[in-house]
Amino acid sequence: MLLWRLVYFAVAVCYSLLKPSHSQDVSLDKVLQLTRLREMLSEPIAAKGEAFPNITGPKSFDSKIAILGAEPAGIHMAYKLKKLGYTNVVVLEPEDRIGGDSLTVYHRGVRHELGVGHFRVENTDILSIIQDFRMGPVQPIGDVSVWPDSDHAEDLLPYLLFDANQRSNDSNPLTALNLLSEAVMTYVRIHRQIFGDYDGLLMPRPLTPEMQMVNGTIEDFLKRNDLSMLETPFRVLYTAQGYGDIDKRAALYGLMYVTPKRLLRLIESFIDLSNRGDTYILERGFSALWAEIVNKANLDVRVNRNISYIIRTPGKINVFYDGTAEAETMEVYDFLIVARDMSKVLGIVDTSWIERGIFSHLTPSFMTSSLIDTNFGRRAPMPRAYYMYNIKSRANHSVLYHEDSYSILHNIQGTNYSRGLIPGGYDGEMYQSIVVRQYGDSFPSEDDIKSGFLNHANLYGITHGLVLARKTWNYFSKFGPAEMAAGLLWDIFTLQGHKNTWYIGSSVCFDSLNNVIDYNNLILQHFNL
Repeated sequence: MLLWRLVYFAVAVCYSLLKPSHSQDVSLDKVLQLTRLREMLSEPIAAKGEAFPNITGPKSFDSKIAILGAEPAGIHMAYKLKKLGYTNVVVLEPEDRIGGDSLTVYHRGVRHELGVGHFRVENTDILSIIQDFRMGPVQPIGDVSVWPDSDHAEDLLPYLLFDANQRSNDSNPLTALNLLSEAVMTYVRIHRQIFGDYDGLLMPRPLTPEMQMVNGTIEDFLKRNDLSMLETPFRVLYTAQGYGDIDKRAALYGLMYVTPKRLLRLIESFIDLSNRGDTYILERGFSALWAEIVNKANLDVRVNRNISYIIRTPGKINVFYDGTAEAETMEVYDFLIVARDMSKVLGIVDTSWIERGIFSHLTPSFMTSSLIDTNFGRRAPMPRAYYMYNIKSRANHSVLYHEDSYSILHNIQGTNYSRGLIPGGYDGEMYQSIVVRQYGDSFPSEDDIKSGFLNHANLYGITHGLVLARKTWNYFSKFGPAEMAAGLLWDIFTLQGHKNTWYIGSSVCFDSLNNVIDYNNLILQHFNL
């Protein structure tokens, strides 16, 4: 099988795409219809659906505002409110550090992200903040290798082409390219037909006929629209990020995350070898960014705040600490912003029946990130890799992804990387420091994590491993397909301001840095003092 695949791509693809035919030149950009896709996306279409409503919020610039959680969403909102002129914003953090699901570990002179670590450059607000606080440089994360099985790795395009050929029962790589490009064009057309053009993460609420078109799971949507050719691209773009299997997750989550522009950039990266993608890392680390914002913007962030419960009356937000209601352990605020995962605060905040009816449907997944020093072992040509066979097997808490930050930052790839010809750090030592990510829908035991990594290590010749840091996160608290099709994300937005409260962060939108920042800006856009 391996030999056949090597011959297939080395001969068939190169010959078919690079060798001119007698009648015309065949080029990759033509076959993938890049120009046609760009033209389609350049023609504006008005956003469809119900317009976002205006929402209520803090009543004056001196309102006392409590933000629950020094998550990225909480720090960003505090900063934006202060820039708007709000003078009394307090961030209450139960833990002993800021940053929430951002956790940067510095090792061998390099930052390694155990939590939020990537962002897409389409979010100009993140770039502006990085520039304003002089926290650059940023660097493209670059290409990724794909392991279809544990025997060999491939680049992403050959992997997708082989899958397309298998689905079409046709061994011609041009057929695979045509089928893949037509599927992309159809997806883009349907996506724009349903939602139109819109900015940010959350589109206006679709009307009933359009909402029926996005009912069910991602897999349901693809099959319903004769787009099964895109199942594997979705597993790469969506499932490999830890967001779950496409036959379990709501179609709307997939459509929100895999946008037409995202597919355009994917196609562009296949054609332009100098294009290192749209996803970037922050060389100094995101933990340092949030700390710098708090310090330089002089934000009032209070850590180790052990909140026992919060009672909201029509005029006040009463925050109680240490399990008592004595006056000295209570603070009073005018407005509350919940940035923490709503599934974690249902037992803390005095939720109304409306809030419980929505947020009780949230279910978390779990991501474990480990920073490990190991010998090089068998490596792919790229310092990032997806282990697609673990995705297909659905082995809980198996390794789905790893990244080598030092090699990403120094653009070490190809045979230099795969053969371990270059040291793995500034210290010149010949071993690697990698972040390994394991995912599952249930909270993992220590044995789950150890066995998942040991299985991986045995397959790749990793004989020495030292775990330097490890963290298991509540990751991607989400609604099921039925709740998403019922419009709960838009119900939450309509509820903003209810009981003098805003709800922000990943559990009310989507678990990525770009999306929580977009959601904050959407709230501020529709709030009038």
